[in-house]
Amino acid sequence: MICMLIAEIIGRAEGGMKQHYIALINGLIESGHEVVAICSFGEDEARELEKTGAAVYAVDICLDPPTAFIPGLIKLCRLIRGLGPDIVHLHGFKAGAAGRMAAFLAGCPAVYTVHNFVLDHKQGLSRFLISTLEKGMRFRTNAYITVSKALRDSMIEDFRIEGDKVSVIYNCIWGISREGSFDAREKHNVGQDEVLLGTVARLIPSKGIDVLIRALPLISNENIKLMIVGTGPDEDRLREIAGSLGLTGRVIFTGQVGSVNEYYKAFDLFILPSLSEGMGITVLEAMHFGLPVIATETGGIPELVRHGSNGLLIKPGDSKAAAKAVDYLLKNPEIASGLGRKAEKDAMENFAYGMMIAKTLEVFEKVIGDCSE
Repeated sequence: MICMLIAEIIGRAEGGMKQHYIALINGLIESGHEVVAICSFGEDEARELEKTGAAVYAVDICLDPPTAFIPGLIKLCRLIRGLGPDIVHLHGFKAGAAGRMAAFLAGCPAVYTVHNFVLDHKQGLSRFLISTLEKGMRFRTNAYITVSKALRDSMIEDFRIEGDKVSVIYNCIWGISREGSFDAREKHNVGQDEVLLGTVARLIPSKGIDVLIRALPLISNENIKLMIVGTGPDEDRLREIAGSLGLTGRVIFTGQVGSVNEYYKAFDLFILPSLSEGMGITVLEAMHFGLPVIATETGGIPELVRHGSNGLLIKPGDSKAAAKAVDYLLKNPEIASGLGRKAEKDAMENFAYGMMIAKTLEVFEKVIGDCSE
């Protein structure tokens, strides 16, 4: 094994991408490599990241407004050139665009990990510009990693990337413990006799949380509450929807939480109603806790959830289908328990932390080997 100096670059990220970034840095350092973390995190988050042993550099990676892009690109290029990493690894579209340009100018090989569908919800000029940029950047990208096969297929089809340049490496379970410091049901006044349907998501339109809220009145069991763990720009709108449906007492918004462990332990069922999803890290976390999982058949989710084997898949955007799936599991508790047990087994066997680190290092070593020939 060669010891590498790896520059891990990310912009302002939340959710699964951010968790993956931190987990990967931790694993690379544990594997004996040096890591410089170049990120747009806040001060507190940067200090936490330093605890992994990485050298952390704060850089505001911003494409909007365009006037901020060039100064940021120059700063990033100078930083990479000064550090002299063996490889530059980018996460997300903004960091991917700026970071690959900077890596090329600094003479460093670049690997780009794609966490989400780049063109989702993009129309008109925005879609054209992103597509043109990504097609051009394929000549400045030594290798791609996608977190699902669905994303791999999308990158090849949308941007004409050669298939042998793209590796699928699934996200992993990391930093999730079965231990908890409080009872989430007690904290949020959920009775032990009540059914708690839970979801964990960043509150943005693509997560489809409004669809889930509209499903709640359609569930035949009225002794059920919905707990939404997370926050985001869509929260006020979602609260208004819950209020307009008379669900204020049955829909619980936890806001940002320090640890999700207590919440997964509190749920009876887990549901992720995403309209679009690169992979769905919270689905994987729920599987890890042995929860019966309901998720939408979109993006990379069907690569985690196999309908009728370790969970249930439903059509995106369909409140009636969501309610029907919940009713089915509540009326068939033995089936629900069996799905949860199989989900836990699959999560442990197929999405291990060490597996993700090892496969990522294989990509890095191949790129460095190819560049030295």
